[in-house]
Formats: sequence, structure tokens, C-alpha cells
Amino acid sequence: MSDEDIDYSDIPPLTDEQILSMKPLRELFPELTIQKKLLSVPIFQSEDEEREFWATADSTEYIDWAKAKEVVFPNLKRSSK
Repeated sequence: MSDEDIDYSDIPPLTDEQILSMKPLRELFPELTIQKKLLSVPIFQSEDEEREFWATADSTEYIDWAKAKEVVFPNLKRSSK
């Protein structure tokens, strides 16, 4: 039986409250997630070199975004370049 053959009409839609309370499975069961070996971020000689690298690199091979935290830099000023 394929998914197209299944009748989902008797399943009620999720409420906004249910959707907002959902959590990723990796948060509920961290012991079941597959830990991928991350690559080391290279050391760059210049911002141009770094920009070139990240333009083609997949950041998920270098950074575990599931562990990322939001930060704010209220006093950050534009560089002179």
C-alpha cells in the first residue's frame, strides 16, 4: 500500500497551539541522533579568502547548527572596508 492509498480524511488538522508546542525529535531523544564528525574550519589569511571558502562550502559539515544560540551585538559597528 502506498501513501496515496491511505485515507487521512478522519485525522483532524493540528491546532496552532499543538504546532507551537512541537519539538524536534533530536531534542526529545538526543541519544538517538547520529553524531556526524565535523570538519575543522580552516584558518584564513584574509576576509576575502574566508568569503570565497564559505561561498562554496556546506556549513553543516563544519558547524553543528542544532547547538547554535542566538546572540545580539548591540554595539557592533560597520568595518571601515
